[in-house]
Formats: sequence, structure tokens, C-alpha cells
Amino acid sequence: MAKETKTNLPLNNDGVSPGQESILNQDHINYDPIKIYSERAPYTKESKPHEVFGPKNQAIVETLIKQWAKSYDTLIGLGKKEEASLFETGIKKAHTQLSHLSNLKDEWMTMRGGGMRGKSTVSNITDTRWPDEFFTEKGDIYIAPDGFEVFAHVPSLGGPPKPIEDIALDWESKGDGEGRYMAAIQDMQEAGARGDKIPPFDVDYFTSNLLEEYWPQALSDKWGGTYALHTIMPEMVRENNGTIEGLNLSIEAFNPENDLRLHRYYSDRLRKAFNPEYAGTFEELEQENKQQTKENLPKDDLLINRVNADILSDRTYKAIKHARTHGKI
Repeated sequence: MAKETKTNLPLNNDGVSPGQESILNQDHINYDPIKIYSERAPYTKESKPHEVFGPKNQAIVETLIKQWAKSYDTLIGLGKKEEASLFETGIKKAHTQLSHLSNLKDEWMTMRGGGMRGKSTVSNITDTRWPDEFFTEKGDIYIAPDGFEVFAHVPSLGGPPKPIEDIALDWESKGDGEGRYMAAIQDMQEAGARGDKIPPFDVDYFTSNLLEEYWPQALSDKWGGTYALHTIMPEMVRENNGTIEGLNLSIEAFNPENDLRLHRYYSDRLRKAFNPEYAGTFEELEQENKQQTKENLPKDDLLINRVNADILSDRTYKAIKHARTHGKI
């Protein structure tokens, strides 16, 4: 009798039949470990705060809590209520901090793996390595025996353990900065298309207010399909004699409180949306000079030297150019 072939074998964890080649280990397929962990982590809303950081950390916390509870009972039995209260306070303090740490994990997983349509809402300005490692159970929890302070540590990344209140200090979400900026771009385009003589709002005022709130995101994230640094960096290298050596490329070097490059870039994009002929970048200014040469117009040195365009307001620049054109200066 012929052996019956089973065609309805159960699928394995990769979603394929046992005899079928899995695609999970193929090099050309990329999987987000955060999303995978978020989907497969064996925790529920009923899980206790100390249970969501992996079996190793759960065992460490439970061992310490049992020791403190035993010390409390012993001291109470000896009539030392004041000393015993220290352990009672310590247990409550540790629980509060671990609850906060658990909430931070939920928040990070939402930012990285949840969000709208499963997309990350974390800004590129945020270094995701530490929270990614710790919140996927690759870190350690340490509770100081003297002050009952909870610390989190990722040994593979080095650095000292972090107190709970420091973990989210450098987290930045993308926010609505791009949406507000692109709405402003659209307003400028519509005003230009109508033939308005002046922009519908004060460009510098709008840009300053937006960057005051969102300059880290404006520096690192893609706004309107492009990165600001793709334009800013070549200009920085050009101004630095064609080399990157010696340039201050720290994040704070682009803070609008100390530097005008971000302001210039985003305000120029707005002005160009209103008037496509507006020349803001070095390349555009250079092209304008070439066009003047073709038309046998005198070369305007102000254009070539206008690399630091932020020194002059756009209105002042145009006034000077107009005066030169008409021989007034």
C-alpha cells in the first residue's frame, strides 16, 4: 500500500512548511529587530514591572526584594521599627523606579516599533543603540544597596550605568516640524502662483520660531524629501578650502542660537518656493553670475562673495543689487 503523503503539514515559526526553504536567513532581506521583539515578547499588560526586562533581571530584582523583606521582618521582630522602615521605604522606592522603567520601555517600543502604520517616530538625532539594546533584554538592572537607587546598564556599549531619570534625556521624536514647514512651503507656492508681490508671512520670523523648537530634527531628519546637510555640508567644505579637516561637525555646532546655517537653508527654501528665481545657495549665485556674463552684463562681485548670506537680509541684498544695476553705486 502506497504511503500517504501529508500535504497539510503545520507551518513552523518562520511561516513555511518543514520541507520548504525559509527566507528568514537570506542576506537580502532586512528585519527590524525592534519590531520583531515587540511582536514576540512574552509580556502582557498584567506583567509586573520587574518582569519585562528578561529572566535574568527578574531573578536579580526578586532576590533583592526577598532579602529586603526578610531583613524588614527580622528587624520588626527585634522591635527595631525605625531601622526596618528603611527597607520598607527601599522596596517601595525600587518598585516606583521599576514601574517608571517599564513605562519607558513601552514608550520606546511605541516610538520605534509602533507609531503610525508601524513606522518609527524617532528622530535621526537620537542615538538608538542604548535603548534598543536595553529594552530588548540585552542590558542589566542594578539596584544600589545603600540608597535603593535603580540603574540600567548595557555592558556591550560601555559607559557607566544610567539612573532611570537619565535614560530618556536625549530621546527626540520627529514631531510635527516637517508638517508645519511643508505647509508653509505650500502657502508660499500658492502665493507665488497667484502673483502676490510679497510672501504671505515673515519668512525669517517663521523659520526662527520653527527652528527654536525643532532644530535638531531639521538638522538630522528628511524634511520635504531632502536632508539639509546634503546642501550645508558641501558649502562648509568649500568655505574650508575644500577639506573637511578642522570643521566642527558636532550637533551643537548647528544650534541656531550660535549658527545661522540651518536658518539660512530653510528660509532660502521658503523664498524659493515663493519665487523660483530666488538665488540662495552658492551654486545658484554662481549660476546667476554666469547668466549675467552671457547677457554681457557686468559681473556682480557681491553675488560671488555672498557665501555668508545671513549677514545681509534678503531685502538689503536686493536693494544693493538694484542700485548697482541702475548705476547709483
